[in-house]
Amino acid sequence: MSSINPVTPLILDTINAANVVHDAWLPFDVSGIYKACSIIRIINASWIDIVVSFNGVDEHEFLGYRETALLNLQRNSSPAGYVSKFRRGTVIYVRSILEAKGQLGYIYLSGYFN
Repeated sequence: MSSINPVTPLILDTINAANVVHDAWLPFDVSGIYKACSIIRIINASWIDIVVSFNGVDEHEFLGYRETALLNLQRNSSPAGYVSKFRRGTVIYVRSILEAKGQLGYIYLSGYFN
């Protein structure tokens, strides 16, 4: 019999695209993700192109409007049997590529942990 390792989702976090600007990083949650996650998904359901940062300084991901990034760290866990996760407390930030105040839509952050 195989062991069960249940996966639990984070509570969905949302940023209104109307609040996203070009010259400042906007965090999903200033206290960061509340569990160490092996899967993070960022959904850009807005009409602006955004960049994502995991430290509030550097650009790590680009998401065009209406695009999704799925970051599955379990696929990168090597050697086999090790677990890769985003640390608990990691703050994830977004900002727009161009000046885009007052745009429609939302940017969502979801994650999964076990």
